[in-house]
Amino acid sequence: MAIVMIILALGLAIAAYKAEAATARWFLIVCCLLNAFTAASVIYDKDPYAFKLRPNDGTSEPALRR
Repeated sequence: MAIVMIILALGLAIAAYKAEAATARWFLIVCCLLNAFTAASVIYDKDPYAFKLRPNDGTSEPALRR
């Protein structure tokens, strides 16, 4: 979970660096900071599933295909 958020934050930082419009750049910077803050808070709170997948909770979703 934290690794995915860190990778997303890095990708958004690169996209913000390459963005030409100011509004797009600010939007990408805000999204990057939110992802970085969330990753840091998950790591700081010592979530046991920060660096591995959370197990299935056992609920079964109905199949939407025919």
